Amino acid sequence: MLYRLVILSGPHSGQQITVDKTSTTIGSGPGCAIRIADDEMANQHVRLESSQKGLFIRDLGTMHKILVNHHQAEEYWLKHGDEFEIGRTRFLVQATVRAEIDSTSAAAAREARDKAQRRRDILYRMSVIAGTAAVFYYAWPHIRNFTVKNYDDSSSNAVPSVADGDLKAPVKVSTNFTPSAVKPETIRPTPVSPTNQVVAIPTVKVPAPTTTNATHNPTQGPPAGVRTMPSPTDSIPTTPFIKIDSVDPNKFHGTDTFDEMRTLTVTLRRDTPAKIDIDALAVEVRFFDTVFDKDLVEGKVEPSRMQVPDKPLKADGPWASGEKKSVTATYVVPKVPKTDGTRRPAYYGYTIRVLYAGKVQDQASRPADLLKNHRQSRTN
Repeated sequence: MLYRLVILSGPHSGQQITVDKTSTTIGSGPGCAIRIADDEMANQHVRLESSQKGLFIRDLGTMHKILVNHHQAEEYWLKHGDEFEIGRTRFLVQATVRAEIDSTSAAAAREARDKAQRRRDILYRMSVIAGTAAVFYYAWPHIRNFTVKNYDDSSSNAVPSVADGDLKAPVKVSTNFTPSAVKPETIRPTPVSPTNQVVAIPTVKVPAPTTTNATHNPTQGPPAGVRTMPSPTDSIPTTPFIKIDSVDPNKFHGTDTFDEMRTLTVTLRRDTPAKIDIDALAVEVRFFDTVFDKDLVEGKVEPSRMQVPDKPLKADGPWASGEKKSVTATYVVPKVPKTDGTRRPAYYGYTIRVLYAGKVQDQASRPADLLKNHRQSRTN
């Protein structure tokens, strides 16, 4: 079991620290594994001991005691959701598993790779602009001195003679003529050669649309010509301006009120300086379970029937340029009595779709093939 400490107050507010060692010391001194710049914290204030039983905190004999859930204590067995305060820094304890810590590290590495790629793209564009400016600078004297030679065709006004048989006589056209000087009989049409066959273009008759008065049965699927609701595999725009920056899953152990709880925090980033209507943004999150047959052998992946979101999630407040937005979906398995001969559905995965004004901007799933195997309807 691993534990995560979320700093809620103090000079390092907002940071998350993973406790992955058997014994960890917290204090303001240089010899501590977790060093906090807090004037009211001793050099070595407390020691955390992680074991199968839980996370044990012990005061190291300092003048400033520990406050656990707003009560003074010298030692305490911490559990998920507890808060403890030393000096001016308050911590929240979260119990988690190794896979979730690894996913957070992978998201940070992916963000670092994206930043490096953006820097390379900027350098490439700057080099192209500089090269274009240099070419234009050196070629400008030649472009400025270039003159176009005027071609004078006034020396010859005669029209070349045409082939024999095309006209009865060659026709000379004067460039200085008036409409009254042209006689109708002077110009004769060109006779059509016998080899010039006229090709008949067949007439294509477009059938009229057929109508029916029959009542459609919803169990037979959508009628012909009716567009179905979009699926998770809908095409994403070539240049989407809202993307999924990271997905942070968390799993919590059961309590007296539920057997299992999971949270899914989706962080979004915007790639456009234009104004975004926050009301037009929606994040669809669907959870899936493995439902077992009566023999308890084979399972079928179906949309979860646990306590999950039943409508798209919305972000709060205006969205400023350079800011990231996050929404959190919750998956809760309520505590129910177990029945012999049955097996409770097991958690399988999730799909995420980001929509803006009804159009898909980005999507993700875990496992990756879940988007291809299951459709996801839109909630208007």
